[in-house]
Amino acid sequence: MDHRTPLVQSLLIRDGNLCQICKRVIDNPLAHATIDHIYPKHAGGSNDISNLQLSHQSCNTRKGRIIGYKFQSYIDVANQVYSRYISGERMNDISKDLNLNLRTGYRYLHRGLAINSIP
Repeated sequence: MDHRTPLVQSLLIRDGNLCQICKRVIDNPLAHATIDHIYPKHAGGSNDISNLQLSHQSCNTRKGRIIGYKFQSYIDVANQVYSRYISGERMNDISKDLNLNLRTGYRYLHRGLAINSIP
């Protein structure tokens, strides 16, 4: 038995078997889930269960050392740019409306494409 198993099982019960970054189901969580620090250890985060969440390995890698709530707001903007772009809006209009320069708008679009293509 993996030393993480009791902690992963506690987080599964609390988080409902969902990746707390992308909010999608984690298939076979005992094998594929990673334990993520909401507030990274480098930012003073602890190993207390209240600072831990389950995530897909790919989501945790994308999040990197970003603090959880900041990453979530980034994801929200990326999803907004993505959905508006695929519905036919011009990137110039989206960027202007969201107060982003065009280069940043395209960065959000690429992030949105990556998020929405996660299996």
